[in-house]
Amino acid sequence: MNITIYNNQNIGAEINSANARELHCFLNSGQDYSDWIKNRITQYGFIENQDYIIQIVYTKGRPRKEYFITLDMAKELCMVENNDKGKEARQYFIKCEKELQALKFQHYVDKISALETGSRLESKHHQNQINGYLGQIAKHNQKIEVLKAELVLAKQSPNLYERIAMLELELKNAKADAHNYKLDMNFYMRKYRELKDESVKTENVSIKALDTIQGQMEHIFTAIGAVKSFINDGDEYFMREKGLLKG
Repeated sequence: MNITIYNNQNIGAEINSANARELHCFLNSGQDYSDWIKNRITQYGFIENQDYIIQIVYTKGRPRKEYFITLDMAKELCMVENNDKGKEARQYFIKCEKELQALKFQHYVDKISALETGSRLESKHHQNQINGYLGQIAKHNQKIEVLKAELVLAKQSPNLYERIAMLELELKNAKADAHNYKLDMNFYMRKYRELKDESVKTENVSIKALDTIQGQMEHIFTAIGAVKSFINDGDEYFMREKGLLKG
């Protein structure tokens, strides 16, 4: 069937469309194309920029109107044609819609998988940094306690001015290092929390998108519920077992 599905024409919220001239040619309508499309638009109340758009193209230097119509409008035009060609074309558009929805579904599955992987890797990096700084802070806290004890003993002994000065300097530096480690750790903790918050927002957007697809094609994509479960539970093994993830 030589009816192209275009994805470069924006008609309202739709990006997938068909060329009305190609559909008219396939339907073998007895009417002149220009009269046919105008009559159908008037008779069935189709709305420009919602159901169709008009593009001006030039053939051999002469302008010509091309009507790009949504797949819903295309199916309705096929139905009202009330012949075998109309039935065949309508089934073709239904099949195309299913395939397009399947592609959209896979796109969201792949996107969710990539986001989950990236988020987990980044979260792991931040957590490793936090753990590293916690270890450094613990070591410096121990060092500070040791230096404090040594300083107390040194001050109790006469003629240890150089030793006292050295211990005081070491103590000051150890406190400064511990403070800087805390600042760095707080930075990674803040990034970690921001990442978790962003992950929740992304999950909510993905779930809404999948809900929209599920509402449109409930009888086809029963696996969408499994994808939403994966978003909430992070069960990658389950997804792979169900064949919903590649690789």
